[in-house]
Amino acid sequence: MEAERLARIAKKRGAEEVSIPAEPPVKIRRTSPAPAKPETRPVTPPKSAATRQTPAPKTGFTTIKYPTGAIKRTVSSNHDRDGSDITLSEVLEPESVSIAVISTWQLDTRYLFSILPPSSAKLYLIMHSKHATDQATWRREAAEMSSRIRLCFPPLSPGPGGVMHSKLMLLSHPTKLRIVVPSANMMDYDWGETGFMENVIFLIDLPRLPEERQGNQNDTLTPFALDLIEYLQAQTVDQSVRDSVLKFDFSQTAHLAFVNTVAGAHTESEALKTGFPQLAGAVRQLGLATQSNEAIQIDYAAGSIGKIDSRIFADLYNAFRGVGPSTTPSPAPPDNIRVHFPSHETVNSSMGGSDSAGTLFFAPQTDKNFMHSENFLDRFRDARSTRSGLLSHAKMALVRTKNHAFVYVGSANASQAAWGKWVQGKRKGAEGKLTAANWECGVLIRLDDVENKGQDSATAKESGKDGEHGVVELKGLEGKVPLMFEIPGKRYDDGGVPRKPWMG
Repeated sequence: MEAERLARIAKKRGAEEVSIPAEPPVKIRRTSPAPAKPETRPVTPPKSAATRQTPAPKTGFTTIKYPTGAIKRTVSSNHDRDGSDITLSEVLEPESVSIAVISTWQLDTRYLFSILPPSSAKLYLIMHSKHATDQATWRREAAEMSSRIRLCFPPLSPGPGGVMHSKLMLLSHPTKLRIVVPSANMMDYDWGETGFMENVIFLIDLPRLPEERQGNQNDTLTPFALDLIEYLQAQTVDQSVRDSVLKFDFSQTAHLAFVNTVAGAHTESEALKTGFPQLAGAVRQLGLATQSNEAIQIDYAAGSIGKIDSRIFADLYNAFRGVGPSTTPSPAPPDNIRVHFPSHETVNSSMGGSDSAGTLFFAPQTDKNFMHSENFLDRFRDARSTRSGLLSHAKMALVRTKNHAFVYVGSANASQAAWGKWVQGKRKGAEGKLTAANWECGVLIRLDDVENKGQDSATAKESGKDGEHGVVELKGLEGKVPLMFEIPGKRYDDGGVPRKPWMG
């Protein structure tokens, strides 16, 4: 899917002679004003004295600002700030961070280094690459740039498809570890610098433990911590980085689950630890599972839509209910899972127009007849930001039941490439297998003490609410999560004239 998107951008900008390599590299933006579409060419790091400076030691106390975590949206240069947004500098806190582990699909080194240069902090970058020759080139160029940059390339299957798509930051400060799970890549427009695009971020600050409680003596490790460490190990992140995580206090993460997808094929025992099967387990772990006769409403905002298969709706619907993989999953009832993706009209009327939508993707091979079918019209909504004129690259699911609400924030779109495809063994008693194309990661956040809980189903239906069916009302979530997109959102056939999704 991502390769197709890059090729599409290249075709549209052919006159500008943009070079598209065999696989997506580190991305470098233009130095002159340009639309929010990344240039795609291998990085050639500048050799400057600034990158060779001896770093000053980090001193002083670092505030624990988010002890139990917070969901934020990126700032927009075209909108007033309201406390729900955050800048990249506010996330990184460059004045005190000493080690930054950053996983990203796209990377603009000039943008990152303008805020956090290698002279200021050690950088450990987790990146996409399938080929050893490319990896060697990038390692050499990084070494020429600074001895304080190290690279990691998680394993991927050869051939087309499959990307290291996860976004994650582990930011080590003198008194805390800040864990950040954004939907944003390390690009200026994803962090609101152009004012045309927005993303969602989860972040939490974990206090540093006394030395005698660090490492093997850390008694604060929750399922969130263990899953995070296991994911880093699967990505082949250095042991020293994984060990450093054990220096911090995870006791305030019991209401969280670290959900992820490990690229590749997994047998049943391993498959339950990744993709949508792990999502289902996380829902159960947090005490959020629902029965088949209980009300549930899922609103999933996506930045890309790959090959559409009704099976993915069923798999996600059941996973968010806490139900594991099955060869015949319960179908997702109409309106109970809504996928929010912008229409052509919404993109063209946005503040940045079509030039700012280069990172939004809807598979062009999708059957046009499908887009006029009830299966599409019942599932998809025209994604419109609650901040006028913005487009969204966020990957975010808001799930509400009668008595609970929880949120997914991360890198995964609503697709099989992101969450995996389940195939049951044909022989009796044979194990099933999950195959996933991408590396993804995210956080499931249980929203405690929600108000305005749902009515009985019959009462809710009589009230005429669009698909709410007795779940927690949106106003009960005020102050807990930024409502970034309109809910329930307009159907693609609203007004009797079918819209079409943005396809570039």
